[in-house]
Amino acid sequence: MSGLWTGDELVEAMQARPVGIVPETVTGISIDTRTLQQGEAFFAIKGEQFDGHDYVGAAQKAGASIAVIAEEKLVALGRLHIPLLVVSDVLEAMRKLARA
Repeated sequence: MSGLWTGDELVEAMQARPVGIVPETVTGISIDTRTLQQGEAFFAIKGEQFDGHDYVGAAQKAGASIAVIAEEKLVALGRLHIPLLVVSDVLEAMRKLARA
């Protein structure tokens, strides 16, 4: 499976702070653990009814290679065994990646 981005490209494009070992490649992105594919980055977007941060564990189990989370959630999620990219705003980080 080829990657769309390297982990380092994600860090740079989103101005993220990596926690853990960033994967060499990321195959895509997902905001929904029900459709997430092995190797994709999971973006934990907070919506009006649901908070994607509540599903980072499910994303890990589904095969996410990395999760993009908000700085304010790091303490709660830092014990998971998945590499994290910490940003101030997950939705804005996704926008930055789209512009890169």
